[in-house]
Amino acid sequence: VKDFSELFAQLYMEIGQKKLQPTGAPMAFYHEEDFNPENSDIEVGVPVAEGTPGAHTVPGGLYCYTTILGPYLHDVYTAAYASLGEWIDQNGYHISGAPFDLYVKGGEDVPPEDYVTEIYFPIAK
Repeated sequence: VKDFSELFAQLYMEIGQKKLQPTGAPMAFYHEEDFNPENSDIEVGVPVAEGTPGAHTVPGGLYCYTTILGPYLHDVYTAAYASLGEWIDQNGYHISGAPFDLYVKGGEDVPPEDYVTEIYFPIAK
């Protein structure tokens, strides 16, 4: 997690080199069942035109999600992930794929208090 800035810098450098045009907000996918902020398999990406070589599609289906307004604060995100996990368990669902964050509004040009982040968990019964 501490390397997010570097990961996104590399992503946007590659996008520029390949002359790709993002079609939406950046995302971060978490591929490990037990998340560890110090050492986890995290994939960052942005939506691009369908059929772009090397791109893959986010699976359709049922998702449980929440929206966070404001800066990236560890305690706020931890509470949001925990709340989603509790709701999933209490309602008879299970996580069916890699959760991801969608950074709807953020970055260097946006004040942190105006950030908008959506957290998605793919779910199934």
